[in-house]
Parts: sequence; C-alpha cells; structure tokens
Amino acid sequence: RKRVVFRGEPFVGLDPPVAGEITALLKRVAAEHGISLLLISHMAERAAALSPAATVSLERARPEDGDAARQDADLSGLRFAVRASRRFADYFFISAPLIAMAFAATGAALSMLLADMLQRVDVVRIIATFLTRYLAGNPALPLILQLVDGVVKQNEAAAKRKLYALAIGSVFTIELGPLLTALLLAGRIGGSYAGDVAMMASTSQVDLLKVLGVGPTAWTFLPALLAAALAAPLLSLLGTAVALLMGAVVGGGGGFDMISPDEYWREMRPLLLERPEGQHLLKFAPLVNVYRSLGFMLCTMGISQLCSRSRRRLQPRHVPLVITSAVVLSCLAILFLDWGFSQLFVRLDGGEPLGGEADFSFDGPAGEG
Repeated sequence: RKRVVFRGEPFVGLDPPVAGEITALLKRVAAEHGISLLLISHMAERAAALSPAATVSLERARPEDGDAARQDADLSGLRFAVRASRRFADYFFISAPLIAMAFAATGAALSMLLADMLQRVDVVRIIATFLTRYLAGNPALPLILQLVDGVVKQNEAAAKRKLYALAIGSVFTIELGPLLTALLLAGRIGGSYAGDVAMMASTSQVDLLKVLGVGPTAWTFLPALLAAALAAPLLSLLGTAVALLMGAVVGGGGGFDMISPDEYWREMRPLLLERPEGQHLLKFAPLVNVYRSLGFMLCTMGISQLCSRSRRRLQPRHVPLVITSAVVLSCLAILFLDWGFSQLFVRLDGGEPLGGEADFSFDGPAGEG
C-alpha cells in the first residue's frame, strides 16, 4: 500500500472547473486512504486549496541577494564517477552486440570478395601480356617468359596468402574498424545523448539543475563524454578483432581454403604487435585504430551537445529533430575527419615496407635454385 503519492504539475492545461474537481479528488483520496501527497506545481493558489501541511518555494537567486540567498544542492549521493560508470555500462555493453554482428558480417563479406579476387587473378598471364606487348620482336622474349613463368608460379600462392592477410589486417585495423564503429555509434551514442539532453531541456530539467546550483554541462555532458571516450576505442578494437577472426575463417578451411589459420595469424602478427624500426608512432596500426575512434567519438559528442542545446526554448516536439540533426551532422563530420586522418597517415614518414621481408624461391629449368 502506498503511503506517499507524488504528483507533478497536476493542474497544467486544465480550465478552472476541471482543476477544482482534481483538487477535490486529491483531497478525498488522501483522506479516505490515509496517504500523504507530495505535490509540485507552479499554480500556487490552486496548490494552496489542498491545505498543505508544509510549503516549500524555489526561486532563482537574484544578484542583489548576495551569496547568502544561494544554496547549492548537495548531490554527493550521485557522484561523477557513478554517473560516468552508468553511462559507460549503457554505451559499451548495449552497443557491443551491434558492433560484433556488424563487423562479423562486414568482415565475412570483405574477406570473401578479396579471397575470390585473388584466386581469380592470373598473375602469369598479366605479366606475360605486358612483356609480349613491350618486348615484341626481342629474341630473348621466349626465355624471359619461361623465367617469369617459373618464378611467378612457384611464389604466386605464397604471395597471395601474404597479401590476403595483410590486406584484411590493414583495412580493418587502420580504416574500416574505427570508421564503421564511429558511424554506428553516431546513432547509438550520439543520438541517444542528444535525445536525453533535449528531453531534459524541453521539460525544464536543465533549468531545474541551474536553480539547484548544479552546472548542466558538468551533470550531463562530462560524464557522458568520459564514458563515450572510453567505450568507443574498446568497441572499435572489439569490432576489428571480430572482423580479423572472420578473415581467418573465410580464408581457411571454413571458406576458400586459401590460407591456414596458423599462417594467417603469423602474417598478421607484425602488423598488430610489432612496430617496425623507423616507423612513426602514429602509423602503428593498433594506435591508429585507437586515436581515430577516439577522435571520431569526441567529434560526435561535441556535435550532439551543440544540437541538444541549440534552441533556447526547446519543446518536446523538437526532440526527434534534435536527434536526427545530431546523427546526420555527426556522420558527415566523421567522414570529413576520416579524410583528415587518412591525409595525416599517408604523409607521415613510412619506415619499413608493409609486409617486411618475403621468402621467394625459383628453381631454374635445370632444377637449380
């Protein structure tokens, strides 16, 4: 049985006769059931008709009142760390299945396309066509073609396996991993945050925080920003790992039987775990994944904050437009920022060539190495 009943603005939008009936109803219910009412209303005269036992009035502090008239609310029970951790749990654990499934599908599709393309490419024929065209009439052409045929056929399969592993690893770790994650989270996190703050603004909750002496930015934006900044790189790494795993499955016995899992991960190891000597730190693939995803998320949260606070008098009907604007603008900004990150990546000093050294062999016509 309820002992206390909370009512928020029960007289809003009612004409005087109906408001009087609501007042009489509340008094009768409280008396018959022995309950207490905690009422919040801007209509002081109507609230006074309920004969309240106690009344508390909230007013904005005026400059002439001085500091004595201003008392900041004690909200220590909801500390910053608590609010940030709740946001992180929402952003990470609810988004993780979406990220995993999206990257599983993308990783499988891209791996199949790449494996199929590599199997279809006839390298010997391409090189032979090129040489025939540019060395036509050269008496050494038959010997050159024989040499090329021997070298390429003996090493083509190994080169394709290495190319397959490096392509999958580089594409997802450096580019698709953070980009696809950011586009998905622009709606999942950016849109969600913009909708929350817009709804708070449209229902005067932001103004209430100001009345209580609490900064709206510190209360809403900073915990969400910290949670999103932690969740985005972790989700990007999770999605990248799922995509790389799908590359091993598709390229191995579960798909095109092109490369064994052991060789796949062996070729992937230098890209993921070993930074070549002389390579710029900002070109190290795992770090690229992290700082790109972090940059995308900071951009998304900034745009979501601006969209949710852009209107001074926000109404509930404006909330869907705020969410849509935040998501669309965030996605556009992410695409432009991705172009900027790519420009930075290609202009940095390179270090060793991708893939390192490769072991190739050639047995001549007489069987000599």
